[in-house]
Amino acid sequence: MRRMASAAAFLIAQGWASGISVWGVLVATGVANQAGWIDAPGYLGSPLLLAVSTVLLLIELVADKVAYLDSASDTIQTLIRPLVGTAIAAEWGSADDQISTELAALLGGGSATASHFAKAGLRAVVNMSPEPFSNVVISSAEDVAGLTVIGLAFGHPWVALIIALSAFGAMLILFVVAIVLARRAYRALRARPGERPLDAPQGRMQRWVLGEP
Repeated sequence: MRRMASAAAFLIAQGWASGISVWGVLVATGVANQAGWIDAPGYLGSPLLLAVSTVLLLIELVADKVAYLDSASDTIQTLIRPLVGTAIAAEWGSADDQISTELAALLGGGSATASHFAKAGLRAVVNMSPEPFSNVVISSAEDVAGLTVIGLAFGHPWVALIIALSAFGAMLILFVVAIVLARRAYRALRARPGERPLDAPQGRMQRWVLGEP
């Protein structure tokens, strides 16, 4: 029972990291396998998968720090992160007799989906900020958190799970705070005679955040 609980903690933590950067999870898994630190099951230990994931991770790291380009990347990966996160969890589940493949896929895929949408929503709101530094700061924080979680998950799944859940909660809080600040700034600009709010790409998300009809 204890081993099953540890496996579930590992899968949820890894799923959270997959929702932040599934390529980062694949690279970390591949490197740990090549170094002999873990015995990755099936295709997760493939050198070819490691090489492809490394290239995609480098592209993502750059795109994720540029305003609006990060949201475009998140949109493209709306299906990729949850699906690949589910596949990764299922592969681990198939190699563990303590937990079924189906349950592993559900835990990992569900966690990846939740963290992906939290990340995408937060970045969409942050993109309304006129200064360029918030994207870099938040992206770098996500990089550090994701690497920390997946690194700890292999040997200390419960610690990784606590960090993942804490980071998820922090993302939700920042999302709410960012919406409040964006609405206040928008209303302040509208209240000034002769001034218009800063231009930004229009869309349903922006209108909802700013409280526009």
